Amino acid sequence: MIKIKTTDDLMRFLIPFINEICNVLTIAFPAITIYAHHPSNTFETLSKTLIDFIALFGIIWNAVYTSHKYNNQLYGIIKGCVIILVAFIIPNLYMDNFITYGTRLIGNDKSWTKLIVGIIIIFILLILEIILYDFIIKAIKKYKIQNTKNVNS
Repeated sequence: MIKIKTTDDLMRFLIPFINEICNVLTIAFPAITIYAHHPSNTFETLSKTLIDFIALFGIIWNAVYTSHKYNNQLYGIIKGCVIILVAFIIPNLYMDNFITYGTRLIGNDKSWTKLIVGIIIIFILLILEIILYDFIIKAIKKYKIQNTKNVNS
């Protein structure tokens, strides 16, 4: 489980999701185009690229931190892959669809509703990241224990 004790912990936890936070803001308030999925000018291209860079930096930071913390490169690689999937790939492909579906369920597609639905989706993705990473690590540990028992038998 994640324990956020310091500002560094909070930043390391949230930075990989900065692209989705900006994406939600852009979807909810189209006049604020800081993360255009299909940039139409130089500003939008540079803005999207910079935000993606920051998110990818956060993913690398998490992977390195996890590798160092547990003295295990595999744990860091798994952490990085899980975050790439949950914080980058899935939301980049489906965030707009998720928000559209969520606002239709509520029956209100106003900007503030889109923002709230987007924040809820990001929160769900954060929880999914934690659960998926923990599940994979537990499965690896269980596999290693079973393999050790089989070798010793």
